[in-house]
Order: sequence, then structure tokens, then C-alpha cells
Amino acid sequence: MDWQLIGVIAEVVSAIAVVVTIIFLAVEIRHNRRAAQSNSLDALTAGFSDINYNVVGDGEFTAIWEKGLASPESLNSQETIRICMYMQCYINHYTALRKYHELGVLAHEEWEAYLAAFAGILNTPGGQWMIPRLAIAPSLLKEIQDHGPSAQRYGWIPQAEYPPNKRM
Repeated sequence: MDWQLIGVIAEVVSAIAVVVTIIFLAVEIRHNRRAAQSNSLDALTAGFSDINYNVVGDGEFTAIWEKGLASPESLNSQETIRICMYMQCYINHYTALRKYHELGVLAHEEWEAYLAAFAGILNTPGGQWMIPRLAIAPSLLKEIQDHGPSAQRYGWIPQAEYPPNKRM
């Protein structure tokens, strides 16, 4: 038996095994990335459910939220704290959504739908009143302001009396 031929055959088999392994790893990494993206988006959706449950599940807070969006000056100090903290939760959530959009995990159409909803909330009198009182990235704020008013798509949001790109 020719040992040199056996060596060449072994090298060819090794090379084929390496190529098959690389292809397998590439496929697995792709599947893993998709699963991770799906889990991230599921977590974001659950985050919205958690945030919105505060309004749905607490009639007292629902009244504060409605009053705060329509006429924030009518809030007492405790209501102001509650609504500002709640709005900061929304802002934090939208900041994460925007990052997912920038990374390509969240489709552009989905980001636009979320952005329209958030613009509708922030373009209310209460939203405009809260903007300077909360931590929001200037770039996210500009994107929301550039989006324009969209509250008319959501009948439950009090209509803004101020131009959408004018800060109070």
C-alpha cells in the first residue's frame, strides 16, 4: 500500500470535513440569530403589554393618564410623578425599539407603526409638556417630531393643540 496515496486521501477527506463543518456552523449561526431576534421581539411585545396593563388594569391610573395627556397642568404632584415615570417607561421602551430597528431586527414597517403610535402620544398637550421633563435622546425626539401628528389615527388619544415640532 502506498502511504503517500493514503496521506493524500486523508487530507482530501479532512478538507471535505472542514468545509462541511463550516457550512453546518454557518447554518446553525443563522438559525440561532433568527431565534435570538425572535425572542428579542417577543420580549419587546411583552414589554408593551406590561406597560399598557398599567392603564388597562388600574382605573385610577387610566383617569390620571387621560387627564395628563389632555391637560397636564390639572395634575396634582403625585399624579405628575406617576405619569412622568410612566412616560419614561414608554420612552425607554421606544429607545430599545429604535435600537432594534437600527440593527435590522425590527422591520422598517413595524418601526413606522410604533413610531406613529408614540408620536401620537408625545404630540398630545401632556406629551409636549412632559418632553422637557424626561430623559429622551435628541435624535429619537427629532424622529418623533419629524414624523408629525398621528393622534388622529388613535381616537383614544387627546388631540394635540400644539404644532408637533414645537417644544413647550
